Formats: sequence, structure tokens, C-alpha cells
Amino acid sequence: GKIQEKKENLTYKGNYKHYQQLWLKSKPLLIERFWIDLLTYTIPSEPVQVQRIIEEQNIPFNDNMKFLPILFSVERWHKEITYRDEKVMEYALRDVAGNFFIKEDRQGQMVLIKRGILVYILPVVDSFGKNKAELSKVCQTIINYCNQYLDCDISSYIGEPVSIQYMPDMFETLLTNESENVSFTNKVFHLSDHKR
Repeated sequence: GKIQEKKENLTYKGNYKHYQQLWLKSKPLLIERFWIDLLTYTIPSEPVQVQRIIEEQNIPFNDNMKFLPILFSVERWHKEITYRDEKVMEYALRDVAGNFFIKEDRQGQMVLIKRGILVYILPVVDSFGKNKAELSKVCQTIINYCNQYLDCDISSYIGEPVSIQYMPDMFETLLTNESENVSFTNKVFHLSDHKR
């Protein structure tokens, strides 16, 4: 009767709460997977397709949002390391860079795209995402930290704010700039300077 119904209701609520917490914990992974798939052309970048995926996966983005991609490229490690060590160091780099942006009260996401290539995706919600001097300062701080504590040379390539559907093209442009840079390491580059 009623006691059994109450027990079932409590069990359901307990299970629901448990799975809701699991889903909330996995949300950053869903968002990370979304960015990886979008930037590597695994999913089409047509606005309708992107919007459908965002809605299906309950990702908290909308059509009006702009994002600023900042590519970090590991140029070289200061000492010989194994592939496993490199993976650990890339994870550390992800963590470090994310923490420096979070320190600035910026909620973005650091995503590992491929070996030695990471991209920080910053939602542009205020002037910070458009302030070249502030962005350069944070990126240079990350570069200096990586030189000193992670034993690697890295460079940073700051894109321009774009809508979600234009992120793959913007990212591709940053990758091209990174591959064309054979002269400088431990430096911050701005796409807006490169276009002149």
C-alpha cells in the first residue's frame, strides 16, 4: 500500500539525485567532447546541426554566444620524456592553464585536441575576451610557468571571438599560424596582428 509507495518514491528520488549528480559531474566531459568533435570536423558545423547537438546534450550554449579560441602549442620538452610522461605533462598543462584563466574569473575549457596541441575556449561575456593586453598577460604567465615548472617551451595563439559555427575555421587558422611559426617559442601571438 502507501508505505510501499513511499519507499518506492524515496528510492526513485535517491536514484534520481544520484544520477543527476553523475550527469552534472560528466557535463564538463560532454562539453569537452562537443568541442573536440566540432574542432576536428567530426560533427558538421552547420548552425542547425550544431544547435540540435547542443539541445540533445543539454549543453548550456546558445546562438548568440561568442567564443575565443586560444591555442597552446608545446614546441619542445626540455628533457627526454616517455609518451606516458608527455600525456601526464599535457594533463598538467591543461590544469595549469585552466587555473590561470579561472583565477581571472574566466569560465572556459581547456581541450586537448592532439599531441602537443591544446585549445582554451573562452566564452566572451565581457571585455576580457576582447582585451589583447589582459589576454596576452595571462597567456605569457602560463608560458613562463610551463618553462619553469613543466620543463617545456610553448607558444600561444589567440584567435578572435566568433560564433560556435565559425569555431572550426578559426581554430584551423590558428593551427596554420602555429605550423608556419618556425622561428619563435615561448611567445604570445594574436591573430589580429598576423592578419595585417
